Amino acid sequence: MNTFDHEALMSKPTFEDLYTATSWDYSILSNEALALADRLEASGAICSGGVDEWGSPLSIITGTAEEVVEIIETLNLSVTPLELAEAKKGIETKDECITKWAVEGHLRLFRFQAVKNSIDYSSIPAADFNVYPEYADCRPAVNNEGIVGEKLALATAGEDLVSVVPDILKLFPYSFDSSLPVISRTLATTSPTIYHVKAVNQSLFRGYYAGCRVRTVNTTGVYIEDACTINKHWQNYGLMLQAPDDIPACTTGSDSVCIHNYYNSLWEWVTGTDSTPGRALMKISVFRNRYADTVALSVLPGMVMVQMLLMGVISLYQIMSHKQSVLLTQIWASLTT
Repeated sequence: MNTFDHEALMSKPTFEDLYTATSWDYSILSNEALALADRLEASGAICSGGVDEWGSPLSIITGTAEEVVEIIETLNLSVTPLELAEAKKGIETKDECITKWAVEGHLRLFRFQAVKNSIDYSSIPAADFNVYPEYADCRPAVNNEGIVGEKLALATAGEDLVSVVPDILKLFPYSFDSSLPVISRTLATTSPTIYHVKAVNQSLFRGYYAGCRVRTVNTTGVYIEDACTINKHWQNYGLMLQAPDDIPACTTGSDSVCIHNYYNSLWEWVTGTDSTPGRALMKISVFRNRYADTVALSVLPGMVMVQMLLMGVISLYQIMSHKQSVLLTQIWASLTT
């Protein structure tokens, strides 16, 4: 995580290279970071690194809310102000709602408008951080409004940069103010949760401009977090909007029909240890929107069976292999870019 070098975004090639590196330069770690690694090792914090079942690398550290906040502040990780505030609130409520917390670096897909006023957006993968409680029941309600200052990064002279967007970017709530449809982050539960709550909050999607998290998009321009320094590399892509992960279940043949499962791409896990040496147990906890292609009624029974088979493969359970390296290695990998 230290390889992010205090930046919010990391390019896909750089992030993937971290998982093929054969040696590490630990001299970049401060004495405070080294001491933190020792404390996390002793406390039993779980650190995993590797690739998920879709071949996307990730790095994740799971511990108490206090440990996650200390990781973020010691390594100066660029996480969203809202998620940091939620983790700090989690320290206050740790006895009321018992859960582990996690800080995770993962590749996500971002969409950007390459042709003005076109709904056909281009896309680019990039890695950023997510901070969350393992049990969504325990994500505290924190107001995102005014949680951090903002500054104008791009003046648009009356143009609203999100006035034309594909429908896929209207399915989940974003962390910035704009003219996009308002989607509630609070969802009613339809089955029993770990603490039998009636509603949970999902993580908010991000927008980026020039490598900085976006706070407001309107006809005046694009406003970013006031402490962020513009990155010329990312500025070339304009306004980048986080997109959900689309994992469809489709029939075969010339009249192929799909059920589209759009997942909140800020994936969350419940992490544990597995009986097999060198493996970590990870149970997926994720928010989903589901839509089907328009089809004749006669096609639907087969589609239901395909969907059931797909969810049986993905399920809500996965085991991810990871290197049995010391926690220090994992902290270094998450810190570098």
